[in-house]
Amino acid sequence: MVGNRKQIDFKMVWPSGTNHLIYSQWIPARLGTVSELINKLRTLCAIDNLLPPGSTLVLAVSGGLDSMVLLHLVQRLREEYSWRVVVAHYNHQLRGSESDLDAEFVKAAALTMGLPFFTEAGDVRSFAKANSLSVEMAARELRHQFLAKTAKNQQSDRIVLAHHANDQAELFWIRMLRGTWGAGLSGMRSCSPSPADKTIHLIRPLLHFSRQELVLFAQETNVSCREDSSNQDLSYQRNRIRHCVLPILQEASKRPVPEITLGFMQLLAEQQSFLEHQAEVWQTERHPDFVTLHPALQRQLMHDALIQHGLKPSTDLIQHLLHHPDVAIRVTADIFVHRTADGDLVCREPSENALPYDQSTQTLALESQTAQAIFGDFQLTIRRSSSGPDKFTDHPAWFDARTLPNDLLLRHWQPGDKFHKIGMEKPTKLQDVFVNAKIPFATRRKLVLVAQRDGPIVWVESVGVGSPYKVTLNTIEFLEWEWRKVVRNPEPE
Repeated sequence: MVGNRKQIDFKMVWPSGTNHLIYSQWIPARLGTVSELINKLRTLCAIDNLLPPGSTLVLAVSGGLDSMVLLHLVQRLREEYSWRVVVAHYNHQLRGSESDLDAEFVKAAALTMGLPFFTEAGDVRSFAKANSLSVEMAARELRHQFLAKTAKNQQSDRIVLAHHANDQAELFWIRMLRGTWGAGLSGMRSCSPSPADKTIHLIRPLLHFSRQELVLFAQETNVSCREDSSNQDLSYQRNRIRHCVLPILQEASKRPVPEITLGFMQLLAEQQSFLEHQAEVWQTERHPDFVTLHPALQRQLMHDALIQHGLKPSTDLIQHLLHHPDVAIRVTADIFVHRTADGDLVCREPSENALPYDQSTQTLALESQTAQAIFGDFQLTIRRSSSGPDKFTDHPAWFDARTLPNDLLLRHWQPGDKFHKIGMEKPTKLQDVFVNAKIPFATRRKLVLVAQRDGPIVWVESVGVGSPYKVTLNTIEFLEWEWRKVVRNPEPE
């Protein structure tokens, strides 16, 4: 969340209002000493191997209390674990000079500790408008792009975030009020892929620390931070949960609400893991009959089937499929699905010409050493070089640069499209390529392809490079092709 910050030097100075009341109510039964909190982090890192010795860690530091405490905790253990620590700060430029002061504050802290510091600023409001996003979501997206880029440049696969137990509890209630179920209620994981780059891990070593423990550490060790005034803004749902809902629940409970919530989330995660395993077993054995299965397992199977078909599962849709076998239901403007008595999900695929095709296009110019294009939620980065990688992979893709013109087109599947897939003798209908690759019908028209203007298709998302453009032993100029889908997640990280 974004708002005005003021610098705070401990003793902690809380804004007026309910914030102090909430965190004083959420004090654990016993707060450890500073050394005990450091040992707690040491133990958690050893158990989960979250932060292996010798790792390069990119710390996301906003300047607020949570991230500044994380910075100081990691700094205290840095030499012991031989970590190389890099401090990264994204300036959202939403609060004028206040945003700049945040960046300067974090930079000063990093330099005082002798740590490398990287920062970047972005026009969040323009990005939000161009991509039809809320300002909060646009800020999250740009921030993760910056953090992932910094991690890659520093040869790191770990971005360390300061989410803690109270954040986890708030997220649970936010998702509960949305009607989320299953895996969605298990909360943030201590290790998860970055939405900007799946090869980079988001590490959350403080998920088992309460906010009050972080406050205690800051008070006892004189950590300075900057407090964001928007944390009091009740127009944000998270703040309404924090300041209005959870205090009422706390009044009715003898135990800290975050502690209770986290315990419940752990139980849900274990049950969800069991259901997912049972679903895998049933799909292999197909016994007993679907109609005799426990309703919870039936729901899981329908959930998994929808995901496999590229469709978004919802409680109402799954309930319909369970209670109305062989009755089709429209799930998108052009897709109907129904469940058979045997538990299979059938997706009705209209004929090729029954639906409109997406005619949108985007020019891609290759004249320079690097090129970049944004096409809807698809982002493509291209680099030209005189040497290829030691090992070729599907992602990023590699081309023989001399086989490509400088002017290409990003577009979607169109009627009559043909594609010369690697390993095939000649071009075939792209529809047949999709069928053979078992690409769900619901996703085929959303895939991005790159083609010459009024000419052959060069590359197809989820399929690969066209045979005429592949790297061979005679290739002397290479084109690296890196792409990603922008994740539209309503929950900020």
